[in-house]
Amino acid sequence: MKRYCLPCALVLATAFAGSFAHAVDVAKVPVRVDDGAARIDAPPRVARKGMTWGVGVRVSADPGIVFVSCHGRPAIGGHGCDAYQGDTACSAKRPVLCVEVDGRARPDGIATPPSGGVMHAGFYSGWAHGRVALTRAVRGDAFARRSDADAYCAARLGAGWRVAEHHDGVDEQGGHGGWGFVAEGRIASRSRFWVAIDDTGANCWDPRR
Repeated sequence: MKRYCLPCALVLATAFAGSFAHAVDVAKVPVRVDDGAARIDAPPRVARKGMTWGVGVRVSADPGIVFVSCHGRPAIGGHGCDAYQGDTACSAKRPVLCVEVDGRARPDGIATPPSGGVMHAGFYSGWAHGRVALTRAVRGDAFARRSDADAYCAARLGAGWRVAEHHDGVDEQGGHGGWGFVAEGRIASRSRFWVAIDDTGANCWDPRR
């Protein structure tokens, strides 16, 4: 009577199962045929996106006061920004919104635009205690890190300038809001512009999602 090695049989069974699973996985990979030769296609890569804002509604009779917002114009397919995944391909060229926060006081006569958010209206249109300006259009993936975007603003506008951030607005209660803010500046852009955000992955320099 023949004797069988039970451990050996288990090893062979495990190896067979692993090979079968691998074969199934390989079968799921898209295959195309060129000139009679089968080639395995790599999975499609998802384009990285960054967050952009636009110019919001007018909040002051002073043309030197501007409201910039996630929901500013022009809209993106009828919608505002995507502050979580980004809304614009990083290969696209857009101006960078830069800010110089110098502590200047909020002028009188600034209206608070209506908001449909869950927070109080001032949360979405706080005062940035500074001024804003736009650079020329640049690809979002030109910046490998946040500090590169800050340096880009400083190189074009002077010391103290940096890329604007989603939470730069300060509401009447002294807290940092989000989704929009008011500052001094004359921005008449028909384009959306790059804005940074610190607490999500919606920047072009964030690790690929």
